[in-house]
Amino acid sequence: MRVPIVRIGNSRGFRLPKAVPDQCLIADQVELTVKNGTVRPTPVRSARRGWEEAFAAMAAAGDDAALVPEEIGHDWDQHEWGW
Repeated sequence: MRVPIVRIGNSRGFRLPKAVPDQCLIADQVELTVKNGTVRPTPVRSARRGWEEAFAAMAAAGDDAALVPEEIGHDWDQHEWGW
């Protein structure tokens, strides 16, 4: 597919047909890499993408118990701290 290069202020860019970002799951940003004269845009994925679904699946499977007890008792916890 050929698309024209257009001026955007002092820069240049090109417009992607709507089907391209939809098909590649591109939202608001891409990571651009340049190698051997080729520009490669890659979708930016959230670091926590899919966590919500994974947590829900863990809860449904009963695999979401705390690994560390809520209270870890130490004798120094019973005294007022001073700075």
